[in-house]
Amino acid sequence: ALDESRTVVRPQGLYRPNPFRDRKGEARSRLFRLLAQPGSPSIVVGAGPADRRKGIDIFCQVASLVVQAKSDVEFVWLGDCDKELARDCKAWLDVLGLSRRVHFLGLVKEPEIYASHIAAADIFLLTSREDPFPSVVLDAMAAGTPVVGFVEAGGFVDLLSRGGGLLVPFEDRVAMAKAVSSLIDEPAHAAILGAVGRQLVDIRFQFHEYVND
Repeated sequence: ALDESRTVVRPQGLYRPNPFRDRKGEARSRLFRLLAQPGSPSIVVGAGPADRRKGIDIFCQVASLVVQAKSDVEFVWLGDCDKELARDCKAWLDVLGLSRRVHFLGLVKEPEIYASHIAAADIFLLTSREDPFPSVVLDAMAAGTPVVGFVEAGGFVDLLSRGGGLLVPFEDRVAMAKAVSSLIDEPAHAAILGAVGRQLVDIRFQFHEYVND
């Protein structure tokens, strides 16, 4: 058996710094133009393959709860949506009349565009049911974007418990929607969480330190 006292779990560092971390206004303008929005709504972003593990269904359910109560927020998913579950979610949103408020931008291959969209977000919504330590959480936190995720869903929970976002009960869509709404309603609190997350990544999750370890 492996001696646990001689083991170290070392999460990856942030291997691709976000060039828009200090240009969030520019990033938001770019995303607003893409969404054909005038520039006033809050933006909630999720990312990854649109499957059950990543929780695309949860993302859409949380979006439906929030956008039916708020007229000033848009939800954006970045990632491959060519899956049956994603198609079902889109059809469900269309039936509810919410398809114009939840946007599926597909797989973003250009690193600069991906970085811009992450920096443009007011909130990063991590709906994963299982995710060991997704780099997108580091990407969001490094850009000063607060993260909302589930407890018991992966190693990122330890990171978020130090600050940088909010944790809600596992698979609780209502609690997640309330957390998102609270950050939209309290931008000062969201800004504090974003600043804490950015500092955590700057101090503890730089890639050169990971490589040196």
